[in-house]
Amino acid sequence: MKQITLVISMVLFFTQPFDAFAQQSGWEKQQYLPDIALTTAAGVKTSLHQYRGDIVVVNFWATWCGPCIGELKVFQTLYDQYKNTEDVEFIILNMFESYADELYFMAKTPYTIPISDSHYEVRDPSDTAKNVLTDSRGNHIDYGLDSIPFTFVLDRSGQTIARFRNDLNVSNLGQAIGSLLTRG
Repeated sequence: MKQITLVISMVLFFTQPFDAFAQQSGWEKQQYLPDIALTTAAGVKTSLHQYRGDIVVVNFWATWCGPCIGELKVFQTLYDQYKNTEDVEFIILNMFESYADELYFMAKTPYTIPISDSHYEVRDPSDTAKNVLTDSRGNHIDYGLDSIPFTFVLDRSGQTIARFRNDLNVSNLGQAIGSLLTRG
């Protein structure tokens, strides 16, 4: 009986929506993401907080991550839909590989969504959990990401309004962006 209860508990824990347990634990309770230093695909040095005033989709991914690669189609579809909308930005960040490796990988795909350089620091190549991002002043930030792909949607004030952990699709991400666009 205890084994059945344990199995049911584990199923419930691992199948509950991300936001249900985000309210219960650590960094995930933050309403605003810490600032990240970025270099855009156009070579412009900037930071996450400089996008305040825009709707921002921030995705963490890697070229070796199958689900991440699967989500590229979602980002491409919505990027194509919103690329002429001045206040919707897509920031696709890889914390695990060099920017040159990302660009090489993307050149072999049909995707044209811009990829940003996250200026991550590899502290231990054998343990990607120890890799860190830096803010615009060069300070290390720990986003505490324990898995990828991981996507945040930020409103115009920079507040996190949606989080997706390996459950992203055109419908749910499009709905998040669309609801922010209708708010004005």
